[in-house]
Amino acid sequence: MDISEKIDTETAVEAPIKVMSSAVHPTTKVDKKLTRLVNLKRAVCKVQVISADIIEMSDRTMRLLGDIQSLTDETVRLQHNMMVSQTICLRKSRRTIDPNARQ
Repeated sequence: MDISEKIDTETAVEAPIKVMSSAVHPTTKVDKKLTRLVNLKRAVCKVQVISADIIEMSDRTMRLLGDIQSLTDETVRLQHNMMVSQTICLRKSRRTIDPNARQ
């Protein structure tokens, strides 16, 4: 299972975090700390989503690098075959151009 599947991106970023409202004035230390915790929780969720995206991009990059390596190997093989074919053609052309050269 991919990490991005484990994280629900909609709820991770957008879900409001419910905090019990206290009967005290909102500027108390407790409310400030609760607000800070809520903000930290949202930041952690955003980081998790970004991390999942980075991992997915890394996987894609590795697959692309594998494809590039396969294409490079195929190109080298084709170049080798082309050189062999050119050598064979050159040998045949020498025989047909000057058939009496050895005599």
